[in-house]
Amino acid sequence: MKNSSVEKKKNFKSQVLCFLYELINILSITTLICLVIWLLLRGEDVHAKTGVRVSKQPKIKNVYCDDSKMVPILVKPTFTTILNFPVKPDSVVLGSQKLFSVDYIKSDLAINSLTSNSKTNLFVYLFGRRCGFELRTSHGDHDNLVLVRDPEENKIKVQIQ
Repeated sequence: MKNSSVEKKKNFKSQVLCFLYELINILSITTLICLVIWLLLRGEDVHAKTGVRVSKQPKIKNVYCDDSKMVPILVKPTFTTILNFPVKPDSVVLGSQKLFSVDYIKSDLAINSLTSNSKTNLFVYLFGRRCGFELRTSHGDHDNLVLVRDPEENKIKVQIQ
């Protein structure tokens, strides 16, 4: 009989320990979930106070090449802005090479500001047509990727031999 009561106590202790172990696991998971939610909400609070936010996705701007308009392009110092064209440009003319740099990468132009406060123009020639851009340094809003499309590009016929 005494042996049975010792067994019951051990069994009860074992059950209590299992219960406590499971409770700790549940509390740990709940605590982790609460911590993640708090950090996410705190991040929004930090953004609201400081205006600092990690960019989730690059800003993509779509523009059309128009002979009669200058398209504004905002370039952030220490960042690169990419102008993407449907084909490799025939020719590129940069207003001031002391204010901005242009690198050619296939059908892209990589634009960098060389000073903290710059403004110049850029002309890109495609299929004999001229696309005009006004490059400006901007410390706030800026363009990451600009998709430049020619309104005539759908009309271009490719000869297949």
